[in-house]
Amino acid sequence: MVLAISGFIRLYYLYLMIAHLDLDAFFASVEQRDHPQLVGKPVIVGFVTPQGTVCNRGVVSAASYEIRKYGVCSGMSLWEAKKRCPSAIIISGNFAKYDEASQKMYQIIGDYTPKIEPLGLDEAFLDFGGCEDLYHHDLVAVCWEIKKRIKKEIGITGSVGLASNKIVAKVASDFQKPDGLTVVPKGDEAEFLAPLVVERLYGVGPKICQPLYQIGIKTIGDLASIPPEILKSWFGVYGVILWQWANGIDSRQVLPLPPPKSVGRSITFPKNSRNRNYLLANLRYLAEKVAAQMRQEGVVGYCITVSIRQDDFQTYSHQKTFIAPLSSAQEIFEAGKHLLNEAWDQKTVLRLIGINVSHFDLRPEQLTIFGSSSKRRLIEEKMDKIREKFGFWSIRPASLPTNLNPAKTQA
Repeated sequence: MVLAISGFIRLYYLYLMIAHLDLDAFFASVEQRDHPQLVGKPVIVGFVTPQGTVCNRGVVSAASYEIRKYGVCSGMSLWEAKKRCPSAIIISGNFAKYDEASQKMYQIIGDYTPKIEPLGLDEAFLDFGGCEDLYHHDLVAVCWEIKKRIKKEIGITGSVGLASNKIVAKVASDFQKPDGLTVVPKGDEAEFLAPLVVERLYGVGPKICQPLYQIGIKTIGDLASIPPEILKSWFGVYGVILWQWANGIDSRQVLPLPPPKSVGRSITFPKNSRNRNYLLANLRYLAEKVAAQMRQEGVVGYCITVSIRQDDFQTYSHQKTFIAPLSSAQEIFEAGKHLLNEAWDQKTVLRLIGINVSHFDLRPEQLTIFGSSSKRRLIEEKMDKIREKFGFWSIRPASLPTNLNPAKTQA
């Protein structure tokens, strides 16, 4: 009898190979972890000026679960969020902390499977196919272990969905948030999805919801009952995909992200400016962040693009392709400064500046013991290690003033 049960359990889990992990209210949870007085409070991670005042042109980067009951969600304007919840606590984000927590999450899940498809800083698909014998097919226990390690080693919670395919796993991870684990057995996919409201299905946004609601389709089960040819006539080929997903059918594989084609950062200023020193300081900050990410990706780039947005919202960009690859922050900044002079007349007031590096070579240039470029690269690699441990602003170029600190003004 014991052998029969064990064999059943082995078969039961045989097809549950795909998990979706999603850290709960990521940015807000990290802030509540680091500031216990925020636990249980309606917290928004948003855009705050260096003086500590709210910048109404910003948006909600993350909302704690306590404030979501007021209808506040990511992407909403801070003005609207404050209107809905006057007691909201709006704090500035710290990307260095979030990046550190994200890297730790990926290190943890990397201990269990090499097949990981990142979806951002705080979520990823995991494919346990080929690893199931290591865990005696008890992948539910593995997911619990991952959750426990995230709570212990990162100090926040994550929710997991375990299923036979990606679409069901993703919906399942959101089913019992926060700190949930939802398992959907093979064969029960459509039954699990059917009673959920249609917008819970990944890929069904406001533009699709509106016409569906107008004809009485309110649940995923309602959507699954519509013949695929009808959905195709409404939404094209995507309609057939929606029908498959609504019925719990998804043949997509878990695939690692392809190498990046570009790395870029931008800043929307809390107050419009045409102060050249201020703009250059922001440009240097962006160059530092872009160069650090390029080193992390192991790439060098040949093309630099600088973008500006004027106070009338008109956006312009200038770019240049170089013969030799650029990788250090100093090189990227110097190239960006030249392009800024071409894109900006030094009189027009600006509200945004951005810099982007593209045309990558995945084979970094050979370092030598001679030459300023090689020395800069080695120095910046040492800076990366210091910043990883003590934060971005623990070490900086002298040209980057501490009172700028864009990390304190924009999440």
